[in-house]
Amino acid sequence: MKDAYQKQGFGTKAAKVCIHYLQEEYNAARVSCPVDLHNKDAQAFWKKLGFQFSDTVENVFMRFTIPKDRIPAFS
Repeated sequence: MKDAYQKQGFGTKAAKVCIHYLQEEYNAARVSCPVDLHNKDAQAFWKKLGFQFSDTVENVFMRFTIPKDRIPAFS
C-alpha cells in the first residue's frame, strides 16, 4: 500500500474482510501469510491482527499464522 494511505485503517479493514471470507466460505481452521523477513512494519501489522510467527519460508519470508479461535471479529 502506498505510504499516503498507510496508518488509516484501510489495510486492517481489507485484511479483516479477507480473513472473514476465508472463515465463512471455506471454514478455514487457520490463516497464514508470508511476510518479508526484513519488513518490520508488515510484521507489526499482522501481529496487530493477532497473527503469530510460525516458521520461515525459503529463507526470505516469515510465515505468520492465526488460528481460527483468534481470528478478529469482522466489523
